[in-house]
Amino acid sequence: MPTFTTVYMDRGHSYAVRRDFDKAIGNFDKAIELMPSNAEVYYERGITYLEKGDLNEAIADLDQAIKLNPDHVLAYINRGRVYLEKAEIDLAVTDTSHAIELLPNQILAYIYRGLAYKEKGDKSKAVADFTKVLEITNDPSQRQHAILQLKTLSLELTGCEFSTPQNARKLIRV
Repeated sequence: MPTFTTVYMDRGHSYAVRRDFDKAIGNFDKAIELMPSNAEVYYERGITYLEKGDLNEAIADLDQAIKLNPDHVLAYINRGRVYLEKAEIDLAVTDTSHAIELLPNQILAYIYRGLAYKEKGDKSKAVADFTKVLEITNDPSQRQHAILQLKTLSLELTGCEFSTPQNARKLIRV
C-alpha cells in the first residue's frame, strides 16, 4: 500500500511532466512535510525548480538531497548542471567530477563536465570527456550530442570553419 509521501511524490512527478511546476512543487512540499529526511523528495523538487528556472531554489534542494545522501550521484550531476547554467564553472566541474568518482561510467556526468570544461576554455579536457561518452554509451542521442560537441571543439581547435566545403572535409578528417 503506498504511503502518503509516495502519493505526493507521484502526483508531483505527474504535474512536473505536464510542466505544471507550481502544482508539482506543492506536492513535493507535502511529501517533505511528511518525510523531511527523504533525499529523493528534495532531489525531485530540486529538479522541478531547475526545470522551472528557479536556479537558487534548485541548488538549495540539491544541497539538501546531498546532505541527506552524500552518494546521490544524480544530485551532484544536476547541481553541476545548475552551476553550469549560472556560469559557476568551477563548481560545475567539482560536482560532475565527484559524480564520476562515485559512479565512473555515468554518462551525464561526462557530458555536463565536458560542457563545463568547454565553457571554461579547457578544450582538451572537454574533448576527453566527450570522447569518453562515445566509449561508454550506445545511446544514439547521447552519442550524437557528444559528436556535435567534438565537431565544435575541433572547429575551435583547428581554426576551420564551415564556410567552404573544403574546410568541412578537413574537419571531418580531424
